[in-house]
Amino acid sequence: MDADGSGQQRLTTDNAADTHPAWSPDGAKIIFVSHRDGNGEIYPMNSDGTGLTNLTNDAGGDSSPAWPPDGEVIAFASDRGGVWNIYLMNTNGSGMYQITNNNDLDGFPTWNAGSSQIAFQSDRDGNNDVYRMAADGSSQTNLTIHGSSDSAPDWER
Repeated sequence: MDADGSGQQRLTTDNAADTHPAWSPDGAKIIFVSHRDGNGEIYPMNSDGTGLTNLTNDAGGDSSPAWPPDGEVIAFASDRGGVWNIYLMNTNGSGMYQITNNNDLDGFPTWNAGSSQIAFQSDRDGNNDVYRMAADGSSQTNLTIHGSSDSAPDWER
């Protein structure tokens, strides 16, 4: 829809929940999470709703996909193995690999403008905090004050 709420267009028609939409940097695609296969899976489609494909197919749920500014690799959260961690994959679903490895929840990844860092939410210190890490998963640093509950980070653009 347009910024003023006009021009609304429905893009998905499945009865399952479709959530967490995110535009590709070039505006040509939208990536989102759908439960049409029984659990959260990641789907991209063209911005007009055509070309829908499933990028993930795992018994664990997938959530919160995020395009980097260069459009090269998608970050997302998944509970593969029973614990939520952050993963990366190519835009066609290939080359998937895990970049956080915790026994607590890591989720809501978001890329900085240079695609070199990812901010994310984690409860590894006993409450929800915002962390920053390099795009390869190294240099994980807590950015928020302990004792608060912080979630769903984003970068200034």
